[in-house]
Amino acid sequence: MLCAGMPEIPSSWSVLPPPEPEQESGQLETRQSTEYQKLANTKEFAGRSRALGGAVEKSQMQFNAATVSNNLLVGGWSLLRGGLPRPARFGSDLFLLRHLQWKRADDVTMRSIQGAWLNEQAFKAMLLREIADLFPAATLVPARPSDAGDGLALASFPWKIAPGNGAAAGAPLPRGVVLTLAAGWMAAVLAIGAAWLLVVGLMRLSERRASFVSAVTHELRTPLTTFQIYSEMLESGAIKDDQRGHYFQTLRREAERLSHLVENVLAFSRIERGSARSAAGKHVAGALVAPMLERFRGRLGEANLRLVAHMEDPGWQASVEADPAAVEHVLFNLIDNATKYAAGSDPAEVTLEAEARGKDVKIRVRDHGDGIPRAEKKRIFRAFHKSAAAAAESRPGVGLGLSLSRRLARASGGDLKLEHGDRGACFTLTLPRARHGAG
Repeated sequence: MLCAGMPEIPSSWSVLPPPEPEQESGQLETRQSTEYQKLANTKEFAGRSRALGGAVEKSQMQFNAATVSNNLLVGGWSLLRGGLPRPARFGSDLFLLRHLQWKRADDVTMRSIQGAWLNEQAFKAMLLREIADLFPAATLVPARPSDAGDGLALASFPWKIAPGNGAAAGAPLPRGVVLTLAAGWMAAVLAIGAAWLLVVGLMRLSERRASFVSAVTHELRTPLTTFQIYSEMLESGAIKDDQRGHYFQTLRREAERLSHLVENVLAFSRIERGSARSAAGKHVAGALVAPMLERFRGRLGEANLRLVAHMEDPGWQASVEADPAAVEHVLFNLIDNATKYAAGSDPAEVTLEAEARGKDVKIRVRDHGDGIPRAEKKRIFRAFHKSAAAAAESRPGVGLGLSLSRRLARASGGDLKLEHGDRGACFTLTLPRARHGAG
């Protein structure tokens, strides 16, 4: 250890300049007691020895309490201030040095340098082990003044990391680093994808809610207005007796329209929540549909359309596995659509037919209207979707019928599709055939 009274430091030592001179007057106060300095020095050197992994020569680091006491109280001198250790080279040897400032009882101050010699090779080996996973062929070379801003230059020691030929030539990163980077990028991509899907889902949900509110509001306005006006006219007695039947018939028709709308909305809501229950059983197709025909004819009659159903055809004699309520709901939605879009067709009729093929029974609802534009065929089964032409003509409906009908059909093990034809629209409800006849 170097202490007070040592000769001048040779110019070959690369030591930082000492701190600025202190005023040698009685105004300086002792900042640390003797006992505190003993403890601080002991902890400092013990911690540095552990951090350097034994690179500092133990013979130079034996800085016990007795030595500290001698250093602090040599000839009445006490330690006033100690600087941080800095690396310095003397010839081929490397030292850690720090400036010390001493004070005597008569307020006289002096400076000295304290240091330890480093085992340079062991210290370099310890540093290189820390970066061996990134630069397995790296070495430490002397740093030049021009390397001050280089990211490979060490901040506290006069060395620079030389990655080695393998790293400099673009050798692949270690497997552990590659896996870590890949996992990080994958997690980032998944997080971005999840956020994007969440935003898209929220936007679609918002659009569907807006479409639902708009459609239902528009659909409710007309029948409610009819109820109000017709009720006031009937109550006031302004309607002649021979016209009352027509007014009551209109009110009944609007009530059925509202009832059908509410049924569709409630059924769609149950399917969306997953609370729909199927009561599927074995039925003969003709016997299943026959009780529904009168309702279908009444709805078509409102649009001056006629129902054609040859119930004696072989297809109606096949047995199916189906829920009668779901089948009626699907077929009535198809009949209701025909009254909206095929009114005034030639011939003015809607055909209901059945065909048994393989493991399925196909029930077709065919009209002779204008049909569905090719651009709309892929979108008509979306919820709340109505064609541009239908929206422009303000035709009744909220765009739930076909979407709900397809879901009901699929929930029963069947399907609902639009068949291509030269004219009009033809929807096919597919039901699975019963294995052992009707129950």
